[in-house]
Amino acid sequence: MKGVPRLSVVNAWAVGLLAAACAGCMPHIMHGPRVEEDGVSGSLSLSVGRNYDAAGSELRIVPSLYGGVRRSWLPADGDGIAGSIGIQVPLLLAPLLADGESGRFSILTSTSYVDTYIQPRRRSEAGIETGVGMLVSTALVGPYLQAGVMREGGSGWYTTQAVAFTIGDEFGQGTFYLPAIAWRHRDPDLSTAANFSAGMGVRLGADGESDTLFVLGVTLELGLDRN
Repeated sequence: MKGVPRLSVVNAWAVGLLAAACAGCMPHIMHGPRVEEDGVSGSLSLSVGRNYDAAGSELRIVPSLYGGVRRSWLPADGDGIAGSIGIQVPLLLAPLLADGESGRFSILTSTSYVDTYIQPRRRSEAGIETGVGMLVSTALVGPYLQAGVMREGGSGWYTTQAVAFTIGDEFGQGTFYLPAIAWRHRDPDLSTAANFSAGMGVRLGADGESDTLFVLGVTLELGLDRN
């Protein structure tokens, strides 16, 4: 697998350190709306965002690094229903380092996600792309919608609109609204694509209080087929 050329990396970082991710412990959606690959691919997501005050945590600006593996399926002729299922785990998460030994396993399972995604009307020619998905951990269930416009080479703008509901006590009881906008850049001659996004959302606690969240980061898709 070839890496991204130096010029591409410089241009990408000049756009900004952005990613399709959510602040700190929040869900990471590590792909765009168009299912491109029929097979296995990987992803790496680095982000930094504003955390909310959960369980008395004093951490407010939280860095995180996630790794993921995804299996995708395309229709034989490229037109029709496409989908993927993946798993993503935190490789670096500030709360894991700050919490006590007894709580680390609980935080690890609550911040590792299974991501199921379906693109119901995929076309062989890139264009307007939409799909729906679901992120699930031991602490959160997060349905989301993605929509955007992709060019034939694999680059384009898209948005992710996610809502997450707590099912455990790790993040406190509440509901999250997590919208983001993103630019996906891909050189069709390479096996790597970069997704840059910025998101800002809100957490509505069961006690009626609310917190504002934001995130900046970058997600790299790895092992893609060369066009």
